Amino acid sequence: MITWAYVAGFFDGEGSLHIDRHKSTVQIRIDNTFRRAVQEIRSFVGCGTISNRGRAKPHYKDRFRLTISNHVDVLRILQGMRPYLIVKRRAAEVMIGYIRGKKWREPFDGRGDAELQPRSTSLSAIDVCRCVFA
Repeated sequence: MITWAYVAGFFDGEGSLHIDRHKSTVQIRIDNTFRRAVQEIRSFVGCGTISNRGRAKPHYKDRFRLTISNHVDVLRILQGMRPYLIVKRRAAEVMIGYIRGKKWREPFDGRGDAELQPRSTSLSAIDVCRCVFA
């Protein structure tokens, strides 16, 4: 059975956070060579796309990537994983602050609740990048 604790552990070991300030996008990515694990996580979180990233070297296995790009979904998933994260806890907290503080071009689509509406924050995109990529 998949739980938020399982997803957080998987993300701590196999995941990453990405932000593109110029395109105004945020992403969660989870890579693994076991496609079924990535599919189960996708089913649990209810969103994202899975792509085959191929092999880095001919003798390696294919690598599958789950990508979640909608900022509402990214925020919801980070909040679900947050209590269980160890390695990427600080990066997740910074990303949560960034998402909440940013004015997004598209309106929230109703999947989030009032608590998730954007708020002002002192975090800048550069702070997020330093935390995420440090």
